[in-house]
Amino acid sequence: MSLTHAWVVVVALSCAAPMFAEAACPPAAELPTVPAVFSAAERAAGYAEGDLKAAQKLNSEGFRARKAKKGAKALELYRQAVAASPGYAVARSNLACELVLAGKRDEALAELTTLFRLDTPEARDKVRAAQRDEDLRSVWEDPALCAMVADLDRRAPSEPAGGATTTASAATRADLVATLAIKPTGEGEELGIEASGFPAVSRDRRWVALFVVDADSARGNPNGSVQVVDAKTGKIATQKVILSPDEADEISPALRKTVAERIEKSRALIAGYDWVTLDAFAEPGDHEDAFVGPLTLGDDATGVRVTFKEPRLVVTIAGEAVHEKTHKRWSAPTQRSEDGTCENPATLLGGFIDPTRRVLLIHLGYRGNDTCWEPTDQMRVVRLP
Repeated sequence: MSLTHAWVVVVALSCAAPMFAEAACPPAAELPTVPAVFSAAERAAGYAEGDLKAAQKLNSEGFRARKAKKGAKALELYRQAVAASPGYAVARSNLACELVLAGKRDEALAELTTLFRLDTPEARDKVRAAQRDEDLRSVWEDPALCAMVADLDRRAPSEPAGGATTTASAATRADLVATLAIKPTGEGEELGIEASGFPAVSRDRRWVALFVVDADSARGNPNGSVQVVDAKTGKIATQKVILSPDEADEISPALRKTVAERIEKSRALIAGYDWVTLDAFAEPGDHEDAFVGPLTLGDDATGVRVTFKEPRLVVTIAGEAVHEKTHKRWSAPTQRSEDGTCENPATLLGGFIDPTRRVLLIHLGYRGNDTCWEPTDQMRVVRLP
């Protein structure tokens, strides 16, 4: 079975970080009927991309206003961003957050409903995330939002971390060689990075290759870096930034040339190794607090289970503990905010594994709020004995 992950996306979500608790929605039988999604013609007529570049700039300005606690200014900037690009899901999601913070609950639900009706992959993700976002807590249990999220889950459950939907058995993994590829996308004022084959482990189990995308919080600028991690120590051995979020504020021919040159250097970095694709864990199911586990690898034949309760990680295979260790450096450092000292507890969001080479990749997320912003998600490598 062939398996290719598009990329490892390491993100900081827009608005506040997701809370790791489930909304207490009404029973399914009591939920309202969801609205019809827009047809292709309706999306083209009323929700086209428009001036996306202008919208991204306005969205970034709104993000900075929110961080400066200038709610009214942020709200106006997000409205302008949505007007410039009605189909831009990031700005519409941020607008919904800002509307809730301004006490405009019904307007926020209207924006979330529009996201649901847009029915693009990004819009669907934003609707799901709304029910976990601390800034949107007041609408978590609204029947309309509950119905939309339930409908999305019935139609197409969320993909495992990294975008993979299937896993390969241990018996086939030895011959599953990954082809790692990176290329620029977009024309004119649009520039992105597309990567495939990541994450992967070298056949000698010494190195793990990652393509890391930071969602750049509410700005959502395109970006990407290639990392090669020492599987034994878990430390980054080499990192090549291909495009940074700040650079993506202004796309120019010179930047496009620079990105092409960086891609060539990144290709040279990963060349010369035989890479094997890592399998994805299933995403976490229902849980009540910020400490999630255990998770089970999609291929039950491996019998791998991972439990993380900060800062302790426990890995078992076929019921036998093979890794029990406290990882204090995985915890986020204490921050200081205007309201005093704040902390960002970590939780297990998912991960990847090569059962044959016994290399594990753990995806950690961090809780935050409007005054104590969450750190970027982290991917941590563990080589099992």
